[in-house]
Amino acid sequence: MITDDNSRWSDLFSGKNAASAIALSLGVALHAINILVATTILPSVVQDIGGLDLYAWNTTLFVVASILGSALSARLLSGYGARSAYLVASLFFIVGAMLCALAPSMPVMLIGRTVQGFGGGLIFALSYAMINLVFEQKLWPRAMALISAMWGLPRWWALPSAGFLLN
Repeated sequence: MITDDNSRWSDLFSGKNAASAIALSLGVALHAINILVATTILPSVVQDIGGLDLYAWNTTLFVVASILGSALSARLLSGYGARSAYLVASLFFIVGAMLCALAPSMPVMLIGRTVQGFGGGLIFALSYAMINLVFEQKLWPRAMALISAMWGLPRWWALPSAGFLLN
């Protein structure tokens, strides 16, 4: 099917679209960065707070919670609306990140990673689900491409930055 696409990339970042494009893409970027940085710094975290026997649970709980958050995102979106759902998801992510940052032990870190994963899963799924709610139909393909690109862009600088911060 050939369609007449009158949209430009600049349309995605102009007027009322700019805030939505930035918020949705940054949400996915934060989730992607978090995954990369956490796995990079985890060996150093274990040296600081212990918990080598719980090492694998860090990623496992994060991923399971992310899947659960993604699965529940539609219910959150339909129950609370786009803005409130995104704020709730962001709050979960931030609270989880704070728990991780302040964790004195690996069990506390695991609770933080679980909460963070749940929030990240919500943010990730909501970002895609909200495309058709906040953008005109002609911008949907570009918005999808922008948000999807957020998975690849952090790979260029997140890992080197995490390594640099550890040293």
